[in-house]
Amino acid sequence: VRAFPIIHMHGTLDNYETWSGDNSNSWTVPETLNFWLENNGCSIPGDTVSLADIDPGDGCTVEKISYTNCSGEGRLIFYKILNGGHSWPGSAFAWNGEGNKNMDINANVEILNFFKQFENPLVDIAYAKSLEVDPFSIQHQADSLKVMAGLSNPENHTVNVFAFFQGEQSNFLDSIQLFDDGLHGDGDASDNLWGAKIISAEFPEDVYAVGLTTHDLPFNIAIDYHWPSRFITFGPVAFEDYSFTSSDTVPNPGNVLRIAIALKNNGSLATASNIKVNLISLDTLVTIRDNSISFSDIPAGESSPLRNIGPITISKDCLWNTEVTFEVNISSYGNVCWRDTFSILVKEPDITNIEDTREFKTRIYPNPTNDLLTIETDKPGYYSIEITSLNGQQLLIGEMEGTSHQLDPSSFQKGVYLITIRSKDFITTRKIIKL
Repeated sequence: VRAFPIIHMHGTLDNYETWSGDNSNSWTVPETLNFWLENNGCSIPGDTVSLADIDPGDGCTVEKISYTNCSGEGRLIFYKILNGGHSWPGSAFAWNGEGNKNMDINANVEILNFFKQFENPLVDIAYAKSLEVDPFSIQHQADSLKVMAGLSNPENHTVNVFAFFQGEQSNFLDSIQLFDDGLHGDGDASDNLWGAKIISAEFPEDVYAVGLTTHDLPFNIAIDYHWPSRFITFGPVAFEDYSFTSSDTVPNPGNVLRIAIALKNNGSLATASNIKVNLISLDTLVTIRDNSISFSDIPAGESSPLRNIGPITISKDCLWNTEVTFEVNISSYGNVCWRDTFSILVKEPDITNIEDTREFKTRIYPNPTNDLLTIETDKPGYYSIEITSLNGQQLLIGEMEGTSHQLDPSSFQKGVYLITIRSKDFITTRKIIKL
């Protein structure tokens, strides 16, 4: 917008904001200085002065390089701290960053003396403070898209405000003017909330970035708002299918089951991107661990592969023939756009298919135990593990995948407990003693 007064201090041995820009993947110090010299229209070279080495014990000295022949109030004052580290010059704190801390200058004083020379000539300029787009997800061509911008305009300057729409998967580019007259869905007139509505039929399926420019007419300066918003018109994206991926595919009370779900992009043009699912059980006796999963982009009209989510744990207190409903919340770019549900039926265990526990080879050791308890089986798979007291009180529930697992009963009181191990095909219950 204008030439700008800049003061810059930098240690040549700064190991965080390095001179070469390596650690923070940023510009080098010379590149940074050159940017401001060009932006401020400064003549080079500057005037270099070596400042007095007031504290020889600090391990560093200072060169002050002044570029004052610049456009308007633009100038650049650079304090090059030779052998200085990542520290605040002149700080009284015992620790202040890393490397040598220069004590020849006081950064607080230098900054104050520099900036008190100037006043911002654009202090009263009108600029945008906020940008909101509603709704985030548009699914019907008759929907209206509302764009609202909050402005700072302390002197009530005459301004023009424009919102720009850029499709991320298409060549779509358009703009609309916003108003503060109370007639365009912007709320009250002259409240510095600027808005407009546009019919969504004008936007093909896509992801749209919305930018904003405020043009202050008395200053004749246009300022862009640098935090664009998004909205989408693709989809809808819907839940399509689920599958149990564990060896146990029949939900029974006490089971811990692995599950995977698939989605479908029902749109016809745009790829569904940045999609995430949050799965919620609507039954308190069924819980989900790790209930969120992100999906890769789903092309229009196509289904996603099944993605694992969960596992889900069914309480042993869940009644047979209970239909458990799950809510599927589908979001894009962090906004929940679509909701769906599916159900599973908790069934009575098939006792005829459970093996004789005498043929089920299980090792539980050390028993008695005072610390970790190891469980080993001769048959790899998915197992639910439950420890109860002798009167049936559930104390611990977990799961096991493979042939080995460890539990920590160290918080249990001394006594005798029952441990039950279940899978799709067998069940066994043993006594364990906690010392």
